[in-house]
Amino acid sequence: MKVKTIKKSIDINAPKQQVWNILVEDEYTRDWYSEFSPGSHVETDWKEGGKAVFSDHTNCGMVAKIIANKPLEELAFEYTGFLKDGVEDYESEGAKAMKGGKEIYILKGENGTTHLDIASDMGDEWFDSMSVAWDKALKKVKQLAEGKKTYPTQINAYLTFNGNCKEAMSFYKECLGGELTIQTVGESPIAGQCPEAIQGQVMHASLMNNNLLLMASDMMSSAKCVHGNTIALSLNCSSENEIHSFFKNLVEGGTIIEDVKLQFWGALFGVLKDKYGFTWMLHFDKSKH
Repeated sequence: MKVKTIKKSIDINAPKQQVWNILVEDEYTRDWYSEFSPGSHVETDWKEGGKAVFSDHTNCGMVAKIIANKPLEELAFEYTGFLKDGVEDYESEGAKAMKGGKEIYILKGENGTTHLDIASDMGDEWFDSMSVAWDKALKKVKQLAEGKKTYPTQINAYLTFNGNCKEAMSFYKECLGGELTIQTVGESPIAGQCPEAIQGQVMHASLMNNNLLLMASDMMSSAKCVHGNTIALSLNCSSENEIHSFFKNLVEGGTIIEDVKLQFWGALFGVLKDKYGFTWMLHFDKSKH
């Protein structure tokens, strides 16, 4: 049996962390694997060197070894045999022909988007049908990664730095892992309204690793950074009514720093200082709900 390589690419309007989750989490893999065969899923611990058994509703599929698992960058399998009626086959002619074949995923991200490349070795007799299945599967991956999700109301820390935001957030990425996205003032739509001296400062940075979210920026106002005013509470709201209600309740006895209004990035945003002196940043992005 001759083996050929299927190669596909797709651009996804979602960060690498979100795409990576679609590639490795069971609730998602069962969805897009179904484009290859109904009921398809994988049993594995996802560790490099570990075993992965791919099977469908007929208990048939492939057996592989994980040869690369570099979160947010690369995932690769090497085929070692077939699965037929729930029995692993390493000795048949077909199994031996596929042995050593690979299935590789490469992720490259920029500005919150992801380019996904896949390469999958396939027997000549299945090449055409599996090539079509891969087109459908990658379309499903894209839909899942970009799909409308429920974003619960959350409170996260928002850190403010005095010009060293990029350095600090890079350090936190080394400590915590995840995907770091940084936008400088000069890269933002308001660059033309800001002095040349702050063009290189960070307007917004976010570090995301599964459910962990840490956000930060350099001090944009004339105020000085001192311990106490460098941390704010960022409240991500789940509805337009909620952001207005929370803002009204929290600001009672406090001070409005910036009233809730639509911002250039497409979300409602407002800032206040409550009666206890804590700063709150309220945010609602309608496009994600």
